[in-house]
Amino acid sequence: MQIEFQSGNYSDAVCDMLAFPVFTGETPQSRSLLLLDKTTRGILSTLLSSGEFKADLHHTCVIHRPAGLKASRLLLVGAGLQPAFDLAALRQIAGTVARAARSSGCRTVALFRRSSHPPPEAARVATEGALYGLYDSDLTRPGIKKKRRWKSLCCSAGRE
Repeated sequence: MQIEFQSGNYSDAVCDMLAFPVFTGETPQSRSLLLLDKTTRGILSTLLSSGEFKADLHHTCVIHRPAGLKASRLLLVGAGLQPAFDLAALRQIAGTVARAARSSGCRTVALFRRSSHPPPEAARVATEGALYGLYDSDLTRPGIKKKRRWKSLCCSAGRE
């Protein structure tokens, strides 16, 4: 698997799945989510107001062919409370993203970094979480074919 850290705008990420963490209590009018909601033509406000997506830790919602993004899918992933979002939480979120991407058949994934952790450290922890999330020992399932492997993971420090 190729792993890289990039900076740039998340709307320009060309990948199978763009993962965007959402913190508990955020609304589409929150500064960080306002641009995403505008870019996706209001899909975020629709999902949050309908209750279909909750930003509780590890809750996910996949949006196929999101308007305004170059990614094939947008994964909203609940990140819990923002003050409690430490490196351990980032590692867990990356594992959640990895499992969601694997179950959707995605091979290229971009995880948008929404934390104030130093970029190299955040990229390392996100990589660890993705690798932990993708681990499958196959010890209890002999004869099962290996699942499709990821091609790349991009941890982005882009602009919101």
